[in-house]
Amino acid sequence: MTSVNNNNNEQKIQEILSRYRQGDKENVDSIVEYTELSIFLKENSDTLTNAQKQRLHEQLKNYNARNITSGARYDKNSNSKIDKSIASEIYYSFASINDQKDNIKDAVTYYKKCILTEQNPQKNKYLSRALANLAELYDEAGKSEQAVKYYIQSLKIDEKSKNYNGIYATSRHLADLYSGKSTQEALHYLEIANLSAQKLKEPYYLSDINYELGNYHLLRKNFEQALKYFDISLEIATNSLSKEDIDKIKAKIDYIKNI
Repeated sequence: MTSVNNNNNEQKIQEILSRYRQGDKENVDSIVEYTELSIFLKENSDTLTNAQKQRLHEQLKNYNARNITSGARYDKNSNSKIDKSIASEIYYSFASINDQKDNIKDAVTYYKKCILTEQNPQKNKYLSRALANLAELYDEAGKSEQAVKYYIQSLKIDEKSKNYNGIYATSRHLADLYSGKSTQEALHYLEIANLSAQKLKEPYYLSDINYELGNYHLLRKNFEQALKYFDISLEIATNSLSKEDIDKIKAKIDYIKNI
């Protein structure tokens, strides 16, 4: 039964996304409104008056009459309506489509909807990614405080789930954001990235983080420490990375040796 429900949900999501990509804006907006009303009614059923419930039921029936719910017709006695995990996936997908098209305002709106719709990472599998992507958009807009806020939220989720790829990427971003503000915070996040790289055992990550640790110490004229990290980075890169990457590391080493 679970497999059938999952297939139905996936079909529902793909049909909604297909409409969105084809520019069916009016119906897509209605689907989003339908989703939000369904969730609101479900979560507030105990506190709404009968008159309020009736108005919501009528609104949802009107959406069904317009045939916009991809086969998931509303039934006030049914539990089959769009739930929060599906809604969060729809919102994330809308956000990603707009992000790829550089429709930043809409991307931000839908990432936030994904985040707010379901804040339990066990149920919203896109929560950490939505937070990280939202942080990146704020970073690109020069709003570093907002970026740090959302990156930290994303990092906490990834740390709990031991998503080392997510931990690595987010901690690297945080280190960059703190590099011009707080020396200790920047080093803290570089060390978190280093631990994640060691867990992943991915040559690119291992070489990259040692290179960045080398840069951190080089900027502070800790030449011995910087050289140690650049040497490690080069050793890893020699048999794994491109000539361009290797030459970049060698240039740092030569610079220190010629000081």
